[in-house]
Amino acid sequence: MTLFEILIRNPVKVYVGAILAALFGGLSVGLIPKQLVPDVENPVLSIETSWPGASPQEIEREIVIEQEEQLQGIEGLVKLSSSCRVSSAEITLEFEIGTDISDAMSRVNARLQQVREYPLDASEPIIEASNFNDRPIARFALTPRPPTADEIAAFQSAHPKLAELVEPVRVAANSALRVFRLQTVLEDQAEHHPELETLRPLPIDLERLRKFSENFVEPRLERVPGVADADTRGGRQQELQVIVDPAKLASRQITIAQVRDALNRQNSDTTAGNVYQGKRSWVIRTLGQFRDPEHVKQQLLVSDGNTRVYVGDVADGHRGYKQTDSIARRYGTESIGIGVYRVTGSNVLQV
Repeated sequence: MTLFEILIRNPVKVYVGAILAALFGGLSVGLIPKQLVPDVENPVLSIETSWPGASPQEIEREIVIEQEEQLQGIEGLVKLSSSCRVSSAEITLEFEIGTDISDAMSRVNARLQQVREYPLDASEPIIEASNFNDRPIARFALTPRPPTADEIAAFQSAHPKLAELVEPVRVAANSALRVFRLQTVLEDQAEHHPELETLRPLPIDLERLRKFSENFVEPRLERVPGVADADTRGGRQQELQVIVDPAKLASRQITIAQVRDALNRQNSDTTAGNVYQGKRSWVIRTLGQFRDPEHVKQQLLVSDGNTRVYVGDVADGHRGYKQTDSIARRYGTESIGIGVYRVTGSNVLQV
């Protein structure tokens, strides 16, 4: 008896089987996690080596070329790429799909041990494993708020001759399209019609906005179920800078290393223990961490008999900004970017 004859002779069983298949299929549609890209294990290792103060050319010549010579023959390696920047370098190794990442990391570490030597100030290379899930699943931008449709309508009433020019901006379907159209109008017509400048969003303080993002936006995003991390890019970060005068150092026979060591040694808050008096207890601390440029200038560098040299005698301190390592722009306007990373295995649409 063939399969078809069995099915024809048992219609009830066929109906029950079809109903069960439809039932479990419908349940699976709602229960199976959905995401835009399937989880494909793409073994990737990154090797980062730091050499403070070195140029990209020096790092490539003294470190990267030596590492690449040892790594290029590793079994299963598909692609090797490297990038050098001031003070650090990164090598990315991509392996065949299905490669055991732990085994690959062991082989890479063994090869790196064969590098003859590193520069004196360079740190040991750091090996990290990554894959497609390390990329953000969503990106947000904090930008100046564009004018609303009502504000644009008020502008049209005040300037009837420009009403037709800004009408596409007013009827934009969403804020992103409104920003794009407004930016285009301002670039093309602001020179001929200065009154259009009243529609330009007010500039924002990127330093303050970055702090707001790091202190408030990131923690709220990271509390969302399924979110592993949130990262802020762009903006500026303030720092206290000490600009040394080489001529003044040479005249006093002081080296840069002495200035650096003195600042590192004195820039800290230390505890002096506890003082107990009856039922009361006081914690004694000495505040030595630098809080303004004048505090830095008053730090003692050298004390030799009657001669004392302070930082202010050989250097100048002021508040500045760290070197920019990332820039976020939206339609040409500098802004703050936020990337959101999911927990491995979580449902992207639900997150």
